[in-house]
Amino acid sequence: MRYVTLQMVTMAGMIAAFFPGPKDRLWPNHPAADALGCLLLVAAAALVTAGFVTIRPTFRVRPDPRPDGRLVTGGVYGRFRHPMYTSLALVAVSLVLLRPSWPMIGAGIASVAVVVWKSRHEERLLAERYSEYAAYRKKARGVLGARG
Repeated sequence: MRYVTLQMVTMAGMIAAFFPGPKDRLWPNHPAADALGCLLLVAAAALVTAGFVTIRPTFRVRPDPRPDGRLVTGGVYGRFRHPMYTSLALVAVSLVLLRPSWPMIGAGIASVAVVVWKSRHEERLLAERYSEYAAYRKKARGVLGARG
């Protein structure tokens, strides 16, 4: 549960950091940063939706596989091993672009670090449970598109 708790804490930090005062911003609004931030939010929403629709029967918040689960390698999982974690990382980057402040940067870095840590733990559990996971890991990208 520690992974889920840390993930919720960092997400709450990003929500709290989203509302900085005018003096807290590191730079003023810029149309390009705003457009990229919004585009990343849309991409994150599409990725998390596709991930959830694909994995829905075996979904759980905790990183350990369900006893009755199966390894999902189709749909968006054919390209990304962790589309939901990747979408959280995209949200963190987009929020830094939309609301640039030191608290948001700190919360964003913490959030990405937690999902990377959680994904690595989850991958160890999946490799122990599913013999085909090693081959799958070689072909599908990890969090933030990392190979291997």
